[in-house]
Amino acid sequence: MAESSDAADMVMAPEVQSLLRAVAYRVGIHDGIGLFSADDVLSELGLIALRAALVFRPESGHKFTTYLWPRLRGRALDLLRLHTRVTRYGGTRPTYVPITCEDAMALSDGGDGNAPILANLLARLPARERAALIMRDLGGLSPADVSLRMNLRRDASQELRRRAVRRLRVALRP
Repeated sequence: MAESSDAADMVMAPEVQSLLRAVAYRVGIHDGIGLFSADDVLSELGLIALRAALVFRPESGHKFTTYLWPRLRGRALDLLRLHTRVTRYGGTRPTYVPITCEDAMALSDGGDGNAPILANLLARLPARERAALIMRDLGGLSPADVSLRMNLRRDASQELRRRAVRRLRVALRP
């Protein structure tokens, strides 16, 4: 575990700051429509980075940005969903404006530097499997929405996604 001064130094590193700004910018594009301003998003992501820096263990052999990225991406997608929320008239639960694949892909290509490898592997997947994987995992759509958009039964669209994930795992094995 890092001490608080070391954690602050890790969070203030230029690569971490640029990562925070890039994610806040992607969420802040929708500024004015939703619930948060870009400054609110940046401050929340900064807190996440500071918490991650406090529990990060350098002896693990990973870079801090690689460790931090999944936490930032997950929270950014949550904020993006909340940010683009549209409440139903008279309803008790909000409905969400779907995140476009471009927004999710822009958030996905930061991280650990495997983006070119994954882009190449995704390009080699069959079109239907790739579409199911992108809509479900990067687009944030529910299995029911994916099956509606692909005009398939729900179990068939889930099987396409599972096959795509299996192919990617096999291709990424050393």
